Amino acid sequence: MRPATRLFAVAFALAAASVSSPAVAQAKHEIKGKVVQIDLAAKHLVVEEGHGGRRYKQPLGLNEASKIELPSGAGTLGQLHVGDEVVVSYEASATGPEIVELRVTQPAGS
Repeated sequence: MRPATRLFAVAFALAAASVSSPAVAQAKHEIKGKVVQIDLAAKHLVVEEGHGGRRYKQPLGLNEASKIELPSGAGTLGQLHVGDEVVVSYEASATGPEIVELRVTQPAGS
């Protein structure tokens, strides 16, 4: 491949990657762990997850579209407790990671 053709191919690949990056930024992520902190006023909580013997704390925000599912049905942030085991799907936003859906898999103390 000639140098000019190779340069064009690299430039095209970079341009294509930059066009697709907004779609990647909106990808959902999932975390499984325990709620370790809740801030009702700020609509914010922290979930701690373990990977290979290491613990990782993920701060997460809530918005009007966030869904919370308790074992008994739909819930609110005020019904969550520190120690609840949860599965959370979240997306990146301008203000940080925000919850799309939070499901309590085992309530604290049960």
